[in-house]
Amino acid sequence: LRRRVWDLIPLGLELDMLWLHTMTLESVVDGFLVMEATTTHTGDVRKPAFARDALANGTVPTAAIARKLRVRVIDFAEERRRFCPNPHIRCYEALQRFLLLDMLFEVAGPDDIALVNDVDEFVRPSVVTMLRQCYPFDAYSHSPPYLSLRLSLFKFGVHCDHGAIFDLGARVFSVGTLMARYSGHARATRTEREAMSVAFTNTRSRPTVVPGIEHAGWHLTSFGAANHLAIKLRTFLHSNIFNSRERVAKGSLDVPRLERCIRWCLDLDKPSVGGVMPPCNGREDRASRHLPGIRRTNLASADLPGPLLHHRSRWPTSWFRFLDAP
Repeated sequence: LRRRVWDLIPLGLELDMLWLHTMTLESVVDGFLVMEATTTHTGDVRKPAFARDALANGTVPTAAIARKLRVRVIDFAEERRRFCPNPHIRCYEALQRFLLLDMLFEVAGPDDIALVNDVDEFVRPSVVTMLRQCYPFDAYSHSPPYLSLRLSLFKFGVHCDHGAIFDLGARVFSVGTLMARYSGHARATRTEREAMSVAFTNTRSRPTVVPGIEHAGWHLTSFGAANHLAIKLRTFLHSNIFNSRERVAKGSLDVPRLERCIRWCLDLDKPSVGGVMPPCNGREDRASRHLPGIRRTNLASADLPGPLLHHRSRWPTSWFRFLDAP
């Protein structure tokens, strides 16, 4: 039995991150299943189908990736009728992740492995190889339903290295477990389907109930220029934080503030009393919260995906911009 590995990826705006993800894992997975939508998670901002268009116009980075890449495009306005009786941002997030399972069930067998992660969460290739060779799910024992993966967190760019602290993301499932739990969703009621999709997404936020693998990969979050990050935070999942009148003061996504937070590796979304966001006026600003970890000035000892380190010119310069900043 050659056990296959499938990589499930919801895609928003980050096409470069998708190419880094696929270049990092192409040699060890059998297929990349990508789900993207015609709008953002706010439901009112149209967006291109980036991965689908790349397949159509031949701009996927390599032929090997193109052969393994499967893309589906959804329209939230249509699909929410089946899944989201009370449409909201988190339901759209859960829906986009959940519909990846339909793609998975079309191509996978019950003994295969599913990597469930965001586009900016990469499982280490050596970990994927280990999972394929040492299958951690045994139907005849009390094995866990899935495994949690602890990832090294880099935020804003390669200069903000927060260490192997992130475990609210990537998961590894046996496809058979997912089939047993969710393959009947087409026969469920709308409310039941919403509950299923939310339950599936909630596996990302429960790191303590299942075994985990340490140093299992990387989470490269909020990479890019400040103006691009502002768009993402206004229109995708995190917009539920930054659009909340109760929590966030006006100006929290002003580009100059984001630029300062990015430069100094300071927290974006921990408002003080009264909902006022910290100003991010430098490393010594007492009103702002330092993220854990170190602020790198070079990549000599950095633990990062190989294609990012070895083909630096291939990626946006904003990912590296503050490496040499004083």
